[in-house]
Formats: sequence, structure tokens, C-alpha cells
Amino acid sequence: MSLIFEVGATDGPAARLRVKTAMSHVETLCGRPGGASTGEIESRAGWSFFRLRIGAGLHEAMVERFASMIGRYRGGKPDEKFAKFLGDYLEHRGCAVRLRMLPG
Repeated sequence: MSLIFEVGATDGPAARLRVKTAMSHVETLCGRPGGASTGEIESRAGWSFFRLRIGAGLHEAMVERFASMIGRYRGGKPDEKFAKFLGDYLEHRGCAVRLRMLPG
């Protein structure tokens, strides 16, 4: 199952590029090229939003590769832990964004 996130940032196009670069790095690490994609930017209330879709293959590969890190996060559901991990991962890769998982 693919996951879809709404990504919020104050610097839309630059943030989208940084997210795409960070996700490209993850795709390379996990051996799953093309597993993530971003949507068009929408502006609301001084923020820019776009969607980040992570395909099922990339999601599974990320969970397997980063299992020890994901397991340290609090949260009841595995998808919540993954979302927190992904938010921190993007932050450490220079992306000043906020993530919100959308129902799939």
C-alpha cells in the first residue's frame, strides 16, 4: 500500500526540490528508483503545500532498511512511527517541512 503525505513549507518550490532530493537519496539507498513522487504546489495562508507519495515497494524497503530507527519512535500504529521517522529524516536532510499523513 502506498502512503500519501501532505507536506507543508514556507518556501514552496525550494522545499519541494529539497524533499525530492532527499527522497531520491532514500530511493538509491533502498534500491527502489521511482518509488516516491511529489505533486503540484498549492499556496494557502502563507504556506505552500504539496503531496508526497511513497509507493508500496519503497515503503517496504524503507521499513526493512531503517527498522531499528523506526522502532524507537512512540506511536501505536506502524504508519505513525514511519511518519515520525520520515519527518525527522527530511529535517536532518535540510528540509524544513511539516508532514501530515493523508488517508489512503
